[in-house]
Amino acid sequence: MGLFAPSGLSVGVKAERRPSLVFYQLESIVRLLDAWYFFAAMIRNPRTKRFLSVTLLILGGLLMFLAPENIWIGALLFVLGVGVEIAGLVLGHRK
Repeated sequence: MGLFAPSGLSVGVKAERRPSLVFYQLESIVRLLDAWYFFAAMIRNPRTKRFLSVTLLILGGLLMFLAPENIWIGALLFVLGVGVEIAGLVLGHRK
């Protein structure tokens, strides 16, 4: 096993395929949505849920509307606004 192949891999050892960075980002988004859904299920009072849902929807809309033209900061704030909007929609969803 001390011999190395020209590609830098040990002889007889297969290369491991790592999941891409996009996969990890999607997995973290799914975990956040699951956490929000669990949080929404914990709130029993419909008025509180409705108020929090509307507040999150307004906050998400403001974040998207006021995102600056700087590409990185603007994109980050826009994605954050979309995430807050989704959280508000999940919170306001009735079963």
